[in-house]
Amino acid sequence: MSVRRRQVEVTDAYGDELTLGSEYPSDTTGHTPATTTTAGFVAGVGGPASSSAAAASGGGGGRGPSVDPQQEEDYLGAVDADVNVNVTAASLRFLCEKAGGGTHSSSDPNSKSWEDVRSWLLESSRSSSSPDDDDDDALQRRAAEQLGEFDTTPLHLACRNRPPVDVLEMLLNAAPDTVRWVDSFGWLPLHYACANGASDDVLRLLTEAYPEGTTSVDRRGRTPLHFALGNTVGRPATSDTVRLLGGADGAGRSSDENGMLPLHYACAYGASEEALAVLTDDDRVSTIVASDKRGRTPLHFALGNCDRPFSPAVVRLLLTRCGRAVDAVDHDNSLPLKLLANRAYTLRESQTEKRANAKRCLLLYIGAEPRATADFLTALQALPDWLGDAAVIHPVVQSLLNDKISQKIPTAIVLFDLYVLLGVTVVYYFLAVEAIENRFPPEGGADPKTLPSDQKKIDDPLVYFLYFGALWSMAREALQIYSLVTLGLFKTWATDMGNYVDVGFFVLSAVGGALMQTGGGDSYAFRRLAALTIFLMWVKFLSFLRSIVLNISVFLKSFMYVLKKLASFMIAVIMILIMSAQAFQTMFLTDHACTCTTDTTDNTTTQCSQVNGGPQHGDFRPFCGRFGPSFIKVYTMLLGEVDDNLFHHPFQVVLFAAFMFFAVVLLAQVLIAIVTDSYGVISTNATIVFWSNRLERVAEMDAIVALLVVRQQQNDDDPTEEQRRGDGDPASSSSSSDSVSFRLWKRIADLFEDDIFGELSLMSSEFWCYVFIRTLACVIVPLWLLAGVATAGLLWPPQIRAMIFVFSRRDPNEHNEAERRAMEMNEFRTLMKEHQDDLTSELAMNKRDIVSMKSQMKDIKVDVATQLSEIKQIMTEVYELQLTMDTY
Repeated sequence: MSVRRRQVEVTDAYGDELTLGSEYPSDTTGHTPATTTTAGFVAGVGGPASSSAAAASGGGGGRGPSVDPQQEEDYLGAVDADVNVNVTAASLRFLCEKAGGGTHSSSDPNSKSWEDVRSWLLESSRSSSSPDDDDDDALQRRAAEQLGEFDTTPLHLACRNRPPVDVLEMLLNAAPDTVRWVDSFGWLPLHYACANGASDDVLRLLTEAYPEGTTSVDRRGRTPLHFALGNTVGRPATSDTVRLLGGADGAGRSSDENGMLPLHYACAYGASEEALAVLTDDDRVSTIVASDKRGRTPLHFALGNCDRPFSPAVVRLLLTRCGRAVDAVDHDNSLPLKLLANRAYTLRESQTEKRANAKRCLLLYIGAEPRATADFLTALQALPDWLGDAAVIHPVVQSLLNDKISQKIPTAIVLFDLYVLLGVTVVYYFLAVEAIENRFPPEGGADPKTLPSDQKKIDDPLVYFLYFGALWSMAREALQIYSLVTLGLFKTWATDMGNYVDVGFFVLSAVGGALMQTGGGDSYAFRRLAALTIFLMWVKFLSFLRSIVLNISVFLKSFMYVLKKLASFMIAVIMILIMSAQAFQTMFLTDHACTCTTDTTDNTTTQCSQVNGGPQHGDFRPFCGRFGPSFIKVYTMLLGEVDDNLFHHPFQVVLFAAFMFFAVVLLAQVLIAIVTDSYGVISTNATIVFWSNRLERVAEMDAIVALLVVRQQQNDDDPTEEQRRGDGDPASSSSSSDSVSFRLWKRIADLFEDDIFGELSLMSSEFWCYVFIRTLACVIVPLWLLAGVATAGLLWPPQIRAMIFVFSRRDPNEHNEAERRAMEMNEFRTLMKEHQDDLTSELAMNKRDIVSMKSQMKDIKVDVATQLSEIKQIMTEVYELQLTMDTY
């Protein structure tokens, strides 16, 4: 047998190794952490303990004699040679050790090796190996109680290999006290069974034989429940396993030497949601926020292993049971989100299922609404792109960023940055123009290269504004670097190219101001430097606006995206331009179009050529000289500037027509198609583009504000309880004036809500009071807004800051869809109104027809009544006439 040192580790999201144990048994098969395989152990300190020391450390019951190593070695050799071995006490230990194929990972309760153990136990119960034994069970007891290397019994070895229940019962019947015995490291047989994924029936049998074993700890403070939840290769722990091992009682609250509860193990190694539910029932919520010696909670471990299948369910359960766990930080001030970010960087693109698990964990974490701290924002920035895009479009993150940037201090920083950036850019331009005019006198003046410095310098006090702008930008950048260094995130600054643009901004501003004020440097070099600086300043200004204005952010991102897509297209365009320029140049050489007729008496002609980029004689003729002017002319023709007077020969016209068709028409169509397609793609991701830029801006400002607030708290003799806990949001520390201005602005806005013209009489005093107050408000509001502009937004009410900086959290595509639906609804309403008008007209017409019909019916009724009356009168007269005739 061989024994080798094992270090049980789990790589957490910090990138280092979190040691969970260093005394797990191991065999030569190289078994994985948290599971045991052979009787070999690694001593925690100073090598294996002796049998007596192990017994004193908590082993219950008496101890049998140790096995003679030579006897065991002889026996092993005999078995390997298929020699018929007599029943000895040493053979039971050997059979238990080799049961199940010799490795617990492949242990089969029905294998022949377990049948050998059964046969040995049955046979030993019917025979006696020593005449001194009082009964037939003496051999069984002696064999079951014999101690091997590191004080392990056959029961320890059998439990290591997932024994069948009947074999375990026979071993317990042979030596009942061995269930209480611990080895050199304080492990009970129950520890072995839990570490190797034994069945619940086996665990139940062991716990019934020794109930106190569920709370027994080894030399490193670990209970059997720790081992069951740390088992990743064998059978995962179920909810029944956790209940059986006391997860709902004392064992669930027991911590090891690292301060880790069984819940930490379950979250670190992965456990089912049902198993964790037993550990986190209603009266055990405190375990969810319990921290180990490094300050990490179970949520840290769950998100540090976010790629595992059970992780999303685990995170959901933890946050549902205890939402405040989302804001827990360890001793390094790291949120669980930082561990998730570090773990996510290790997932390759091909690991789609693991990435999906990590994304679900991220959305569950953000959905718990963590506090908007600088640590949270920097952790969001630390996410890889495929997770960061999902984070910034989450409504919780967008609401957080809106709230952050619309607060008083962040608004003041943004506006002051805007003032300084725009002011420095404009001032630098006008000062550069003045300096260049001084450095380059009018024609006929001094040579710019020999002009003295006192004539080249400018004496304008606005130069000091350039120094102020450079100093402000440098201070902002230094504070940002310092804050990121204190958070351990300097790499995020170093990998952002925008920061180098910021550095170039204040460096070139200061250098340019110094050259203007002193008149130093070469005038031609200064002119080029000034042009480069002005260009860089406007690039910086556009970069600044991308986190403030949504449309600018989308445009800039689209511009960069199109440039990347145009790489192959531009190569093709350049090749076509070179080809066309050379073809035209070849066609025009020695042609009459390149001859210049001089106005002389002999009417001679000379060849037009290019000297220093210009024609030697007459008008400019681009194809008559060097290749450079030809290339420039072809490029301008591609842009639409065409001079048809250059082409006279038929072949020249054909070549020109071919160029216009292929280079102008076809390439223009391809360019339009590429740009349209690229802009459509980036417009789909417009929300991600904008909110990513806003996250970068808000995180930068919040890190600076957090640094300033920490400095203030360090100088505060009596910090508040909230400050001591670190629960406050430094950027949201609004004063009472904020609430006053909020209420005042709301009252002013409410003045214009009522329709006084419809509700009040023009002659009433109340009406004119309303008119006076509204007029006064119309005067106050502009002055209030101007005061806010002058103070970088500090005097603005919260409503104005929100109106400027808060953007809708809806996707632009959703917004367009809503507008389309609203337009369709308006069209439907218009159509319905038209139908209603038509129906009303028809009903009115039908009503008139009915009235007319009623009138006609009335006339007919009168006529019928008149005719009936006449008929009645006639009939009466006829009847009377008949009576008269009858009398005669």
